[in-house]
Amino acid sequence: MDAPNDEENIQVETLEGEWANALAALHGLSVAPDVKPLAALLKRGPPVPEEVAEVLGRLLDPPWGDRGPRLVLKDPDRWSHGRAMREIRVKRELRSRMLADYQRVRSKKRVIESYAGQTGCSEAYLHECWALDNATTVRLVEAIFTQGVRSRATRKASLG
Repeated sequence: MDAPNDEENIQVETLEGEWANALAALHGLSVAPDVKPLAALLKRGPPVPEEVAEVLGRLLDPPWGDRGPRLVLKDPDRWSHGRAMREIRVKRELRSRMLADYQRVRSKKRVIESYAGQTGCSEAYLHECWALDNATTVRLVEAIFTQGVRSRATRKASLG
């Protein structure tokens, strides 16, 4: 079967309100394709409009095969020592900048709220950065490399 064309796509116009906007965003009919509005509506639970269920069904198992849009699970990159260390470095840099501002402002809450607005990071993430002192960093780095050594040894034992 050929790739879908505009006539074969589900008509978003039959829906109203936030469901129509969410499906339009999913199809890329709005400014940029975005699955977050639809995900938020689906997380709220039933009732899900029939049109939405049909669109999701078609995207999960498209009748046109591989020649058109499809919904796929994207598995993130594998964990690595380097990636974990970069994450710790970023958190430590944020922490040092927040501590410098704290010396000026003297309010942890205001500093974290300010950085949440500036960086787009959640306040919970910034609290994690704040708590990442030297002792915690050393424990994390030890855990990262100890786990890596254990997993390599386990892999070698299973192969050998």
